[in-house]
Amino acid sequence: MRSPLTSPRITATAVAVMLLIGGVVANLDPVHAKPGTGWHPGPAQDIEMRLERMTMDLDLTDGQQARIREIMEADRSRREQQRLELHNQIDAVLTEAQRETRDARLQRLMARRLDRMTERFDLSEEQVDQIKALFEQQRTNPALSRTQMREQISGILTAEQRAAFQSHRPKRWRGD
Repeated sequence: MRSPLTSPRITATAVAVMLLIGGVVANLDPVHAKPGTGWHPGPAQDIEMRLERMTMDLDLTDGQQARIREIMEADRSRREQQRLELHNQIDAVLTEAQRETRDARLQRLMARRLDRMTERFDLSEEQVDQIKALFEQQRTNPALSRTQMREQISGILTAEQRAAFQSHRPKRWRGD
């Protein structure tokens, strides 16, 4: 007796569904195939990139672009303020020992990030020292936004390194 899962009807249906899915995937616009793109961008996308995509998709007027840019910038500021408030609230709950443990963990993460950056972008010793100082500044100053950090790091890099940095940023560094 044949298993119900191996009947010709189920097999044919499965093949049809797989072909349909394959056809849809093959016809996807590469921009839409990337995570975090389209109308529901993730935090990794820059405001201008998101706005440019919306303008292409929706044919926005200059006035609409300006208003949407204002909304997005206000949202970014609001999220940054929430991030700072969250940091302060968590700090208030942690003991001194817990804050030290967290800070040591963050130091290890920053060291690994700097090692990866040095390897990927062939940083000079001077650049490593400057970026290390920025990481330390970010650690001690929670008000320093990721965008500000990214801009400061970009200012340290050569044009070639900057282009590579923009295309190889880890997800957690791509936006606020």
